[in-house]
Amino acid sequence: MATASDGAEAVRVARTFRPDVLVLDVMMPGMDGIEASGKIREFSPKIPALFRPSDTFKKFYDSAYRELYTQVYTEGTASSLLATITESIPASEDLTEEEIAEKSKTLRTFLNQRAEALEKALAN
Repeated sequence: MATASDGAEAVRVARTFRPDVLVLDVMMPGMDGIEASGKIREFSPKIPALFRPSDTFKKFYDSAYRELYTQVYTEGTASSLLATITESIPASEDLTEEEIAEKSKTLRTFLNQRAEALEKALAN
């Protein structure tokens, strides 16, 4: 097993150590884990990678998600947000209006599920 303190070091270590699997932090200093895995896969293309979120990433995600929840659900802007998203997707040969409507429906379902999950988490 080998360790690295940042993404660039992870690439250097992987080049010499040739690990069987990568376990990388999403938010390493300098080059993040996702970018580091891409560079490592340039010389070791089949290596599996596991990504773990850092505490900083978790805090950022929780904060951003709570803010989004507040803006979209508490302030009642979910429908207008979906309408804006739908209007901004132009119909084309590749994406029909029916497909856009279906994607919008899927997005609405996803947002509702996430809102329910967040409400439960905030209640605890």
